[in-house]
Amino acid sequence: MYSRSCLWCEKVFRSDNEKQRFCSKDCYNNHKKEETRKKREKKCIFCNKIFESQYPKAVFCSIQCSANDKKQKRGKKEKICQICKKEFIPCHSNSKFCSQICSGKSHDKKRLIKCLNCGKEKLILNYLKQKFCSIECGGIYRKIHKTSKPANKIETKCVCCGKKFLTWPYRKKTIKFCSVECHDNYRRVKITCPTCKKQFISPKWEKRKYCSEQCSSLGVDKRKSNFSVDVKRFLDKNFSKHKIVSETLFKDKNKKTFSDFFFIDFGLVIECDGTYWHCDKFVYDSNYYNSRVKKYAHEIWKEDTEKDLFIASFGCIVIRLREYEWSKNTDMFFKTLEENLNEIFKSEIGYVNKI
Repeated sequence: MYSRSCLWCEKVFRSDNEKQRFCSKDCYNNHKKEETRKKREKKCIFCNKIFESQYPKAVFCSIQCSANDKKQKRGKKEKICQICKKEFIPCHSNSKFCSQICSGKSHDKKRLIKCLNCGKEKLILNYLKQKFCSIECGGIYRKIHKTSKPANKIETKCVCCGKKFLTWPYRKKTIKFCSVECHDNYRRVKITCPTCKKQFISPKWEKRKYCSEQCSSLGVDKRKSNFSVDVKRFLDKNFSKHKIVSETLFKDKNKKTFSDFFFIDFGLVIECDGTYWHCDKFVYDSNYYNSRVKKYAHEIWKEDTEKDLFIASFGCIVIRLREYEWSKNTDMFFKTLEENLNEIFKSEIGYVNKI
């Protein structure tokens, strides 16, 4: 064991190693940091100037000296700056100025020119290639002498109307339409409504089939259940005296909905609730998840009650018919429906149309 004193903290410590100089790693790191911070005197290789630096590998006193040394090694000749007349080693063979300051000063210099049209003298910046005193003079000179040749227009065909029109050669690949109207008409299509057979114009991106919301509700493509079809037959057969409209639109500023059947004279709305789609309370639990509708049963029931309240706000009476009762006993179902409807029609309650 050897006893030694630490170079950093001067503490006496014992060690098996003869060459150990520090008692701990912290003392060694602190000593190393202090050594790196110390500035040493050095001599620049390029300009032979003495300078101080904390970096042991430093050779040049500045960035300029290191750059000039590299330029000399490449074998570049010295040039004289056009502004300050100093000698400098250029980065490029075309460089005329020793620095950016000198190149900036060269732009501020001005020279006299004589206008080719009116003969007036004018001071312009040195880097400009101007020949005229103004734009007007340039235009007059070109009109008289016809220095710039006008480009010949090319004939192209409109994609929409098929008319031929003239355009510049640089627009040959891009231009497709002769006017703004053709551009707009090309993006619109004439469609015949499958419900009312009327023709209407609609933009392509909308992908519409029907001319209005009412026609879409009465659409030919709409699927209907056997239950609703059977109810419609019964109403047409027994209550043909009254005006019955299917898929009536009830619209507000914030909301809209359609009813299955609507008696216009009495303000009576009949809704046909399917067992699966409306999750009948006698068949399904409130927590049942309908995968087709992507909603729980209690959410569907809530929507139905909101719809009833919304239609009732127009002064209408809402009756809901259940497919579950119809499937059990059809004759009994229609008998009770007829009795209930006759009672409503006999009552003297007035209805004011608010739709």
